Formats: sequence, C-alpha cells, structure tokens
Amino acid sequence: MPKHIYVEVARPWEFAKGVQLKKKKKTKGFFKKSIHPLYQIHTRLSEYDRLTWRSKANMRQRWDLLQQITQLCVQYIGSKPASKQSSERVKTVKRLRDMASMRLTLESQRAQELERRMNAPTTYVNVGGPSSPTPENRFERLNIPGQPSMKGEDLVALAARYGLKLTNDDVVNYYMMKKALKMFRTRETSKLNLIYFDEEQRAAYMIEFTDNDQVLDANGQKFDTRGWKCAGKINYAMWSASPDGAFYAAKAGLGETEGKLFHHSSFLGGATALCAGEIKVYKGRLREISNLSGHYGPKLKNLVDACAAILEAGYDPKDDGYALYCDFEKAFPQIYGAILRVPLETFVEMEGRPIQPERYNVDWAGDNSGVVYQDPYKAQQMGCDIPD
Repeated sequence: MPKHIYVEVARPWEFAKGVQLKKKKKTKGFFKKSIHPLYQIHTRLSEYDRLTWRSKANMRQRWDLLQQITQLCVQYIGSKPASKQSSERVKTVKRLRDMASMRLTLESQRAQELERRMNAPTTYVNVGGPSSPTPENRFERLNIPGQPSMKGEDLVALAARYGLKLTNDDVVNYYMMKKALKMFRTRETSKLNLIYFDEEQRAAYMIEFTDNDQVLDANGQKFDTRGWKCAGKINYAMWSASPDGAFYAAKAGLGETEGKLFHHSSFLGGATALCAGEIKVYKGRLREISNLSGHYGPKLKNLVDACAAILEAGYDPKDDGYALYCDFEKAFPQIYGAILRVPLETFVEMEGRPIQPERYNVDWAGDNSGVVYQDPYKAQQMGCDIPD
C-alpha cells in the first residue's frame, strides 16, 4: 500500500456544520436524548476524534468506531428518497462515509502488509523469534536504524501504561506498536535509549575472517577480546552476522556511560541475522563462537551456517577454533542444558550433530573466564584441546 496515500476523517465540528446539526436541548436539567441518526453519527465521530487525539495506536477501538460510523452513514443515506440524495446534508454524510471507509481500508491493508513482513518465514533468525526467551522483543524490529530506538519488551510495557495491550491478532499488534513507537518518539524521548546502527555506523564494528587465518577488525588490526566482558563472562564480545555473511563484533556495554543499551540486535538495526552470539578471539585467532543471544535465540542450524560462512571466507580454524553451541531449542534432549564445544570444522561437517555429543559437553568455569569440559579425558579423545 503506497505510503503517500493519506485519508483523514472529518472532524466532528465539520460534520455538524455540514449537516446543520443543532445543539441538543435541555429538558429539566438533562440533555434531551435524541435517537436521530445524525446525532448518532456525530456521537461516534466525536468518540473517534477523542480517541485519535489521545493516540492513534488505539487500533482495535478506532477500527470499531470507523466501522460503526460507516454503517450509520450507509443506513442514513439509504433511508433518504432519491429526491433528497443531492441535498447538502446527504452529501456531507456520503463524504464522511467514504472517508471513514477508506481510512479503515487503508489502515487494515497497511497493518496486514506489516504483519506479513514481520512474520515472513526465514531460514535465518529474527529478533524475538521462536527460540528467543523474550518474544516481546519482536516489536523491536519496528525501530528505525540510525535513530533513537527502544527495546521491544520496554516498548510493550510502556504501551501498556498508555492502555495499549497486546491482542491475539498480530495484524493489530504490529500496527499498534508501530503507532505507539511513533508517539513515544515525541512523548517519551528519554525511554528511547537503545542503540540501533544504520549501515554506515555498523561498518566501524565489522570483523573479517581472512584467508591468511586472521580475524581482523575494521581498521585491519588483529581483533582481540581479552579482558572484555559479555553478560558477566570474561574475554568474550558480542557478535552478529548478516545473511550475506558480514560479521560484526563489539565489546558489551557499548554506550553504557551515556545511559544507552546495546544488544545483539543493535548491529543490524533489528534486521534478520545469519546468527548472533558471543565470540572469543585471542591475538587475531578465533577461539570460540557461540549462539548465546537472548534477542535472536539462534538455533543449531543458524550457528552451523555462521561457522560455514567463516570457512567459506578461507579462514582455517586449525586446532584452536571452536563452535560453542548452547542448546536453546533442545536439539540434544538426552543432555540436560547442553553446551557443546566442538572443533569448528567438525561442527560444520557434522551439521552441528557430532558423534557422541555428550563428550563435547561443557560447563562455565567458576570465574566465568571460559568453559571446561565435563569429562576432559573423553573430550581429548575426540580431538578437543583443553580451553585456556
């Protein structure tokens, strides 16, 4: 639906003037109740006007009122004989009918188009996708890259304070949250504290896996995560990759001193990702790359695809490059809370399902400096080194 098409509904005073609606008379201190159809139309139009003035995000209520206004207008027009159809009063009602009907149609179509775009099936991974522990973050994708943004679950919570609650219909939900976010850009500016990169901004955080077996930053220097912290874990950074295989990484807490939030979704501006998680790199050599991202909740296949992209770039993981798969989706139900540390090439060759997966199972070290194999001897038998 073209964005330049704009239809607004007449204001109550405009309608009242067009149909020459007189003020209701008082009878013994009370307004005389009128059942005249023009008064009914005016009442619904006034309700719609007040609701729209407060917030255009009240989608379901607004749509119901537009439908009622359209129906009342149709009934009124149909009750008039042919000789009255050209009167100014009937013409005013016809204009209101057309405006209300068109506004409802346009908004419904735009809402459906938005829902189809947001819920389009993908072999990659979306913010707030099926595996994400916080599905409300799917609304984060409504943010505009490069502009002040809001975390998805914070958007839902703030909208609820304005009386906007999620329904069982995503057609309504996405369009409602889109309108709410637009409103918050002027009314709640202090709450838009999420960093969302556009293409130019994210370029500064690109990392490259080269065919001379180095991981380089955007300045061509050896990338290194030693001493960094990510979700309490030492020596790790956050990373995301676009579907075309462009990798980005940064120290967690970026923008923290300015009161900003930075998440995996920040790299790609909420767009679909190949995968996302945490990464450990020492002096330009990849040590571990994981799917630990609560915003995206990547599955086994997503991490396999990301590791395959690294190999396709010509990077040789040798003996020190590992995939660290965290089993959000319970792909290994026989291993409770599985975290598998598998040599990267083996991980790709086996499509993420190595023989005897329990031998690759790890726990986080007590000081959060890395992982340790639950059974180091069996892990070494599978060709794994002991992580430093």
